[in-house]
Amino acid sequence: MVSEGGLGNGTNGSSASVEHEAMGELGADSIHVSQSAVRNLRAGHATVERSAIQNLEADEADIEHSMVLAASGREVEVEESVVGVVVGRTVEAQEARVFLLAAPVVNGNLKAVIDIRSMFAFGAGFAAMGMLLRTIGGLVFRR
Repeated sequence: MVSEGGLGNGTNGSSASVEHEAMGELGADSIHVSQSAVRNLRAGHATVERSAIQNLEADEADIEHSMVLAASGREVEVEESVVGVVVGRTVEAQEARVFLLAAPVVNGNLKAVIDIRSMFAFGAGFAAMGMLLRTIGGLVFRR
């Protein structure tokens, strides 16, 4: 069931509520998605409950009991959900699992496989290894 107050590009004060649907594109200023699957969701404010979303872009996103491949926004709130990639200014989490987390401010109970600190550590390790291999290669193959 789709209830809409002007679905579109999210620029005209539009709002949408989607329940038990599968959709490709969804955009509005305010969106509530429940027990649905959406490929691309763009909104000023998005609330996602018990749904699967491939790509979520919102200024403010609330994700509850859902699976999201990629979420980006100014403020992202994740509760008892699994998210592949989260990019945001502030991330609030309760019992959340994330593969890649890129946010300067993170609050709550969140388990991330890769975060900003580990990205820098991996980068520094690869750079140091590259310099070491170049130095060894230069000494070994010196003419």
